Amino acid sequence: LRLWKARERLWNATQSHEAKMLRKYDLLLWLRDDSVWVARFPDPTTFLKAPLASSSVWARSCGSWGGVNDKVVVMGRSAAPSMLTLYSAFLAGHIATPTRNSEEYIKRVAQKAGLELHLTPFDVLPEASAMMIGERGKVSLCALKTAWCGGAKLFREFAGFCEDLKHRT
Repeated sequence: LRLWKARERLWNATQSHEAKMLRKYDLLLWLRDDSVWVARFPDPTTFLKAPLASSSVWARSCGSWGGVNDKVVVMGRSAAPSMLTLYSAFLAGHIATPTRNSEEYIKRVAQKAGLELHLTPFDVLPEASAMMIGERGKVSLCALKTAWCGGAKLFREFAGFCEDLKHRT
């Protein structure tokens, strides 16, 4: 819930900024704080050219736990009010039937709002959950195996999977 609350605060700040600019963003992105891009972010026109782009939500197809993988999500401007106010929606009880997890709840909110859900392969949103390991002066990144969706190949940016490195003696 804290994460959803923080996103909602940022959404409110975004709307204030849009009002000052007299212009609205076409796409918005949320990204977890432990995320690392392992390839270039796609050209935004890839998303903007999609049918119903404004009311669309793009998330990775892996790790969805029956809902929407919440590690990295791209959304059109019309989708943002529903997707970035999950905290208030949860507190207000907008989804009456229970869900098993946050991913399923996000999916239900999107469906209730009539949003277009696009579950994409890893190469469309090439992000990995990672953490820094090592000591001062010798720091590297390791990828979290439990959240890895990139297939068998581990990208060169990582020292390995964190879970494997912790158990080395």
